[in-house]
Amino acid sequence: MRVNVRPIYNEGDRVKPRMITIISAAKVARVRIDDIELIEKDGRILHIVTADRDYCVYESMKTIDAMLQDENFFRPIKGLIVNFDHVRDIDNGYVNFESGQSVVLGHNNICRTRNEFRKYLMSYPPYEAEYEELRLAESPK
Repeated sequence: MRVNVRPIYNEGDRVKPRMITIISAAKVARVRIDDIELIEKDGRILHIVTADRDYCVYESMKTIDAMLQDENFFRPIKGLIVNFDHVRDIDNGYVNFESGQSVVLGHNNICRTRNEFRKYLMSYPPYEAEYEELRLAESPK
């Protein structure tokens, strides 16, 4: 059974989709892209995970990745896409989400993900570069 995953765009905006549809023989659903916490590949199946649901679809990561062209999404490894909007923290090799879910990554991948998450956090307007030295001095090693 093939599942059809299609983007839904805002009216007049064909650049950034706001939802994706999941259509199969048994299930029809709309998932807001902002609600997606992570997308994980398990063999031929993709798990599109939100805070309260896990949608299993047969689709390629390449197709889904093309729909998520947003600075909030990061692909640390080939079979995983993480939405930084829902990440609570990154600690001891785990990416912890606000919903309580966690994903474990290897040392090199967790370092790269932590650096990208730091850039993501620093891009917010409340961040002020003049306090960077103070924050670095306070952080435990």
